[in-house]
Amino acid sequence: MSKALELLLGKQLRTLASVYVRTFAHSYAKLASGPVDFENELRIYEQVIEKNAENIFRASAFGITNYSSLVGVFPRESFCQFKLIYFLGRAVNAQLEELGQAKIAQIHMFSMIGLLDEALLFKKVRKPRLTATMTRLIRFGRFWSELGHIGCYLTYKCSSTAPDDVVQT
Repeated sequence: MSKALELLLGKQLRTLASVYVRTFAHSYAKLASGPVDFENELRIYEQVIEKNAENIFRASAFGITNYSSLVGVFPRESFCQFKLIYFLGRAVNAQLEELGQAKIAQIHMFSMIGLLDEALLFKKVRKPRLTATMTRLIRFGRFWSELGHIGCYLTYKCSSTAPDDVVQT
């Protein structure tokens, strides 16, 4: 199913990848303590995404497929924006790490959290403590070890639907 999903989501993933690239400078500024010169890192970031797009999109589709199979939740019409942002972000991060680009991977993670925050705002939800916690985990290099493969996605997804999920007892 992941190959079919990769083909189905290809255009959305390409568009989202370009959004990640456009948010890179803002995310880089979060790490800088002085003047910001991110040109070299941005060039490397763009090249990694461009040269490895097929692998990144395949890994994104595979992550979505595995998650959907694990929890038994399959979309009826389309995939939620949280899933697309998170699993593409995870795939890009893995590619950067594999290529030894740890600093750029960290900057990329700030972009992913920023995009997940924007997706929450679209749902009229704002969680500044969640953002601060995620940012802290990234800064200390503990994001994946503390949240595992799907913890971040589940946290954002549940935060976006929390008012809808209230069950009266």
